[in-house]
Amino acid sequence: MATFKLIRADQILIDPPVQRKLRKTWVKWLADNFDEGSLGNLTVSLRSNGKYYAVNGQHRIEAVIMRGEHARKLPCVIHEGLTKAEEASMFVGLNNDKTVDPFDEFQVRLLIPGDSARAIDKIIQEAGMKVTVGGTRNGVRCVNALEAIYDQSPDLLAETLAVVTAAWTPEDVVHLLAATYTGIALFLRVAGEGTRPVKLDRVIGVLQHFTPYQWAAKYKEKAAQYGCNHAKGCVYAIIEGYNKGLSSGKLARYDG
Repeated sequence: MATFKLIRADQILIDPPVQRKLRKTWVKWLADNFDEGSLGNLTVSLRSNGKYYAVNGQHRIEAVIMRGEHARKLPCVIHEGLTKAEEASMFVGLNNDKTVDPFDEFQVRLLIPGDSARAIDKIIQEAGMKVTVGGTRNGVRCVNALEAIYDQSPDLLAETLAVVTAAWTPEDVVHLLAATYTGIALFLRVAGEGTRPVKLDRVIGVLQHFTPYQWAAKYKEKAAQYGCNHAKGCVYAIIEGYNKGLSSGKLARYDG
């Protein structure tokens, strides 16, 4: 059962794995535009070590501390005996209706047993890639796109990443847009439904002729030409490149 208590701001600790990344600019804005009436109740976990950890409200806590009000007592709803996984699950639930960065939410969900984020992360790692917020070799940030592919089929996600890592260098992969992933996945799904076998080496060869940005420009052009979204434009672009120079074995026209 949750209890209520006023707790000093400097006594509420932050555990990064169960929080979104701290936005210092947002903390400063809250501090500069401080409104006591908008503080609301913080959600806090009382762990077995007797210390309080923020589940929700870290930016408000940091804003109060930035103002030098370390001793200010903040209204807190306290949950006792939670595991870190339960704290992470509570964080996700509390923030479902807020603007939470997908990358931050994905990192928190990795702590929740049985969450699909764990299975997705495993497939990503098996492809030699990793979820990252920065420009890391073989890094990927567009986790929403990968999750959408995974929801269609885990095998489809694995095959998509195999094509991506074969077509582009580790330095290039990090620059791929979400529509590149979803477009390649859509192509693979459509091709799998066709009667003509698709040579993946030829697909990879098509993609290798472009940098990530050049490829994005190519499929955006196709999307404008056919009046469709970028993922479908990617399919049109792959088929056009695949069929170029072939007298037989061409892929059927895509009517997305």
